[in-house]
Amino acid sequence: MVITEQILTKRPFCRPLPRYEEVKNITAKPETANIPRDRTLWEIVSQGQYIREYYPTGHLINSPAYYPDRTKYDEEKKQFYTEKVVRCSFPF
Repeated sequence: MVITEQILTKRPFCRPLPRYEEVKNITAKPETANIPRDRTLWEIVSQGQYIREYYPTGHLINSPAYYPDRTKYDEEKKQFYTEKVVRCSFPF
């Protein structure tokens, strides 16, 4: 006797990309024309990436490693100083 278990899996998280492949059809008889195929391209992302985009605390703007503070040189004082980057993130 063989027991087969069905494992339920979630669909991957997908995000549509702005570019796509559109196939255009030209016809002399519109009543017999087929619907054009719109091949939307999708980006597969992890659930963690979705959560980081949803919660403002997880946005990349809050990472000094990704967006470092600016180092500038003061000509009058003849020294370098660090200018902090204003970090604002909003959930949409």
